[in-house]
Amino acid sequence: LGAAGKDNIGQATCRALIAAGARVIAAGRNEAVLRDFADQSGAGWAGCDITNKEAVDQLFEETLEREGRVNIAVNATGWGLL
Repeated sequence: LGAAGKDNIGQATCRALIAAGARVIAAGRNEAVLRDFADQSGAGWAGCDITNKEAVDQLFEETLEREGRVNIAVNATGWGLL
């Protein structure tokens, strides 16, 4: 999920899922922001260009290997067009 932006909907979604008891892996391109977010929220993190299907497929494979399953996947990335 796109959580590499500061205080974005991806991070808010991660916080809500964590508060509900979920184990969360926040993903995005800005690894420095992800590390900071993970430190403050308790989420795991993974650097991933989530606009690239192959990168997302690899992230899922790695997550399945490490965690055993993925119950929820949220795509909260995007950019506005004016």
